[in-house]
Amino acid sequence: MKAEPKTLALAALAIVALALAAYFLAPAGGGPGPEKQTDYTQFIKDLTAANKTYIIMDLRGANATARSAIMQCGLDLASSVPLAPKNVSVMALESQGCLTESSNQTISYCEALSSNGAAFQITAGNGTVSYYPGRMVIALATYNASSPCSVNEVQN
Repeated sequence: MKAEPKTLALAALAIVALALAAYFLAPAGGGPGPEKQTDYTQFIKDLTAANKTYIIMDLRGANATARSAIMQCGLDLASSVPLAPKNVSVMALESQGCLTESSNQTISYCEALSSNGAAFQITAGNGTVSYYPGRMVIALATYNASSPCSVNEVQN
């Protein structure tokens, strides 16, 4: 059965349209997409239930001050006492890829990996904190004593 050129052209156009829609509708900066926001209490429940915890330092597009704040926040989170018994992995996202504790990977690899547990995602931003299922997003412009970069509780 031979496909008509018109049918092939329509199929190719449909594939291009889907690819463009995925590109333009994807969240900027690799952050959570259209997930429903939750709250701190739900995040702590998700964190407690997770077998794996990720600290994601998203350095893409951050200026020097924000980069320093993001890295310090990641360090503080990693050393939070309630996370000590958890299986914690740290990764840094750069424009050219993702650096894990053991190797360089693609950003999509690290994003997929971090979806397999609870995650703290630290990005450049305006000082806000958002909660999504299994994910706390901390948007920092600078780092100071009031930055939300520690965990005080993990429920048993």
